[in-house]
Amino acid sequence: MEKVSIIIPAYNAEKYLEQCLDSVCEQTQTYKNIEILIVNDGSTDSTGKIIEKYASKDSRIQFFHNENHGVSYSRNYAIEHSTGTYIAPVDSDDIIAPGYIEILVQMIEKYHAEMAATGVVKEKDYNPTDFSKGVTEVFKGDQATAQLWGKYEGFFGGKIYLANLIKQHSLRMNEKAAICEDLLFNVEYMKYCDTAVFYSGKQYFYRQVSNSATYNLKNLKWFSVLKTYRVIMEELKDTPSYNTAANAYLMTLTEARYRAHLLKKEHPELERKVNRELKRMSPQMKNFSGKEKIKFFLSMYFAAPVMAYHRRKV
Repeated sequence: MEKVSIIIPAYNAEKYLEQCLDSVCEQTQTYKNIEILIVNDGSTDSTGKIIEKYASKDSRIQFFHNENHGVSYSRNYAIEHSTGTYIAPVDSDDIIAPGYIEILVQMIEKYHAEMAATGVVKEKDYNPTDFSKGVTEVFKGDQATAQLWGKYEGFFGGKIYLANLIKQHSLRMNEKAAICEDLLFNVEYMKYCDTAVFYSGKQYFYRQVSNSATYNLKNLKWFSVLKTYRVIMEELKDTPSYNTAANAYLMTLTEARYRAHLLKKEHPELERKVNRELKRMSPQMKNFSGKEKIKFFLSMYFAAPVMAYHRRKV
């Protein structure tokens, strides 16, 4: 039984951290060989005390109290201190199903894969009945990369990785990327993968938080996603996955256009910048499927109701 390093960055996480740690510590009922690395990223609430309380009862927990550097720094710090064969990221407000680690390890070993992922529940409030069973699918080569915009998406959570592959190639979270840094990491990781395996059963609860940069429509930090996407497309240039990423970027630009319009009074240059980028990327539309063309049209010209629909669970 190989060791799994579960890495958890935590910043002012007192509201949900105990739920998260309960779900992680209970993994031993189905998979015993784990270490739990928690990085307290300069929290100013009771996060540190909660971590220490759990560590006093569970010797598998290692914790680190750092100054505030951001979630990417904390994830990188945990990776560098991990000793497991596998790395399984979990965010401090998320929850994993009782057999989550066992399922991931079984899949990655059975199919000799470099990455394994499960389905994800995306809701504001946790309900254990949302966890579900599913079927397994195996993806090879460029199809494995393309599924970062498909079956298993680009989240860091909901997946398990080979620690030696990460460390051998010095793969780390980009600490300058504020949005989609996990997607960028996965794109870089998949360059070294032959096989990825996906279990459609939802085994990871991803908490939708309304005050995050992603869901605050007037948060300027969100626009860093455009720079991150340009890096991603450069990484995928001359690969079959380029069109998949470019199509997703073009759809992201429609959201950026709507957000920039909301900020037009305070930041008029932002809308002009987004419109120029939309024009530059518009030839990419020739690669759209019929369904993608409809989604693009709706997002461009009916942005408000489309955004409201996507945010309905937050």
